[in-house]
Amino acid sequence: DVRSQVLQEMPDPQKSSEIAFQTAFVAKSWMDVMEYVLDINAYLEKLYLIVFHQRKKAFVGPARARVEKRVLGAYKLLQDVIGEWARREGAATQRLGPG
Repeated sequence: DVRSQVLQEMPDPQKSSEIAFQTAFVAKSWMDVMEYVLDINAYLEKLYLIVFHQRKKAFVGPARARVEKRVLGAYKLLQDVIGEWARREGAATQRLGPG
C-alpha cells in the first residue's frame, strides 16, 4: 500500500543527523546551518516533511489522475444512459400520438 511504500523510502532515522549535517554544513547553506545549530530536532523535522511531501506528490499525482479518469468515465456513462432513456421516452410518446 501507499503508506508502507512512503515509509520505506523515508530517510533512515539513524542517519538523519548525518543527512542534516551534510545538507547544512557541507552545502554551506548558512540559513540551514543556523536552523541546525539552533534546533536540530526542528531542522530534522523540516527535512523529513520536505521528503514526505515530495514522496506524497509522486504517489498522489498518478492516483488522482486515475480517480479523475474513472469519475469522468462514470459521468459520461450516466450522460449516455440518460440520453438513451430520453430517446426511448420520446419515441414512445410519438408512437402514442397526441393525447
